[in-house]
Formats: sequence, structure tokens, C-alpha cells
Amino acid sequence: MNISVILVTYNSEETIQDCLNALLRSKNDYGDLDIIVIDNFSNDFTREILLNYKDSIKLVFLNKNYGFAGGVRRGLRYAYRDKYFALLNPDTIPTENWLNELIRAMEQDYRIGVAQSLLLNLDGSIDSAGGFISFLGYPIELGKKANLQLFKDRDIYDVKYAKGAAALFRWGSYLHAGGFDERFFFYYEETDLCYRLRKAGYRVVLVPSSIVYHKGLGSDVPSKELFVLY
Repeated sequence: MNISVILVTYNSEETIQDCLNALLRSKNDYGDLDIIVIDNFSNDFTREILLNYKDSIKLVFLNKNYGFAGGVRRGLRYAYRDKYFALLNPDTIPTENWLNELIRAMEQDYRIGVAQSLLLNLDGSIDSAGGFISFLGYPIELGKKANLQLFKDRDIYDVKYAKGAAALFRWGSYLHAGGFDERFFFYYEETDLCYRLRKAGYRVVLVPSSIVYHKGLGSDVPSKELFVLY
């Protein structure tokens, strides 16, 4: 089972090296691991850093910034059309078995459309365990700053949406739901996609045994500034 991991970079010079070094140590016990980096027209030294990895990964340099959704859609043109594909943010540090654990979970139930890793801050506290939509329509992160023991009861937890910072998608489910919408340029494109996945009958889950550290150097828009109308 060959799996492509897609990273979308934009001015990621401070984080991409640690991410790629860790990713190259990742295991895929199910087949080959293919790394694709889509650069959204960075204007720092991201391009120069990426070129140091040109023998180990696929590199695509875009001529403008298409946003996260646009970058992913373009990256998928170069991806294996096998059972799954993965997304990873350039400011993450995946652990060795992060991908194996996601695959193991997905293989348990064909109804799972996407599985998210447990995202941890560098101090070991939880950064994201997926999220839900409040009754007022606001997306809310689960587990922020909580202790890891909060997610030790089960192997898989159903959530309303998964963060694309570290997630594995089932190709068939992704296509059935229509894929990422490029109108969401920078935030909550995964919230929209997960809503459509769930509407189509697929599960969206968190896999706590899949650990990815998240530096979170990108600026987050407070959820109160964004509203999800469903």
C-alpha cells in the first residue's frame, strides 16, 4: 500500500527542516512512503532549504500562493492513487509510527473517511484532538492544553472535524465528498470537508496512538472571528 504525504509550505524556513527530517524517519509498514512538498510561492529561504531534499522528495514550486486547499489539490495530482493519502503541516514533527497508527485505525472500518493524529505541543500537552461545532456554529478545538490521559480510554474517538495538520484520508471518501474547497483560502477548509464527509455517511476520527508534535508557529485566527453555517 503506497501512501503519499503532502506538505504545503509558505515561508516555512523556520520549521520545514525539522519536519522533513522526522518525516523521512517515519515508518510505513504497509508499503512505500512518498513525500510531496508543494510550495506556495514562498519569499523566504524555504525554496533553498527544500532543494537540499530534492533527491528524497517530490518538489513542486507554484507561481503564486493558492492557499492550503489549493496547494493540497495541486499536490494530489502527483500523489499515489492508492487507498489513502496523508497531509502534514510543515510546522509539525511526526513520531516514527504516526502513519502506521493512522493506517491501522483506518483499516478497522471502511466507513472512516479521515483519521487525525493527536497533535501535541512541544511541552507534551495537547494542541488538538480534533474538534466539534458549537450550537452557535463556531468550530471548537477538543483537548486544548489537556492532559494525555483524557484520550486513553479508546483506540478511536469520533469527532466532528479533523485538523489537516496531521491526518490520513481515504481516497474514495475524499473524492465522494468533493475534496477541499479552494474558496477556503487559509482556515477551516478541513472543517468544511469533514462536514461533507460526515453528511455522506463517513466517520471522522481521532487516533490518540498516532502522535505528532505541533510547533504552531503560524498565527491562529480566534474561533470567535469565524462562523460555520451548517
